[in-house]
Amino acid sequence: MAAVSRQDVDEWVKVVGHMRHNAFNFDGADELAAHRSIAEVDLLDDCGCLTTPLPVREMFVQLMEVGYLMALRDVRDGELDGELRSWRPDICR
Repeated sequence: MAAVSRQDVDEWVKVVGHMRHNAFNFDGADELAAHRSIAEVDLLDDCGCLTTPLPVREMFVQLMEVGYLMALRDVRDGELDGELRSWRPDICR
């Protein structure tokens, strides 16, 4: 595996930040809900990532928040897969 430079990490963080804050235009209230939800589940500590450099940890958190926000958008838009329909037919159209 090739070595990863600080410049590489900085570029990835910048791309993720752009995707999160500019590309998708998420609702502010949803952004806050995603941030709170991810903050309550300290996955990075649970998986032993305490020694991961801060910019990389922040990038992981932003990516998890984007996933949360995309899932929330799908649920609101009724874009539900068959498995969810079998679990919760009451919320599916």
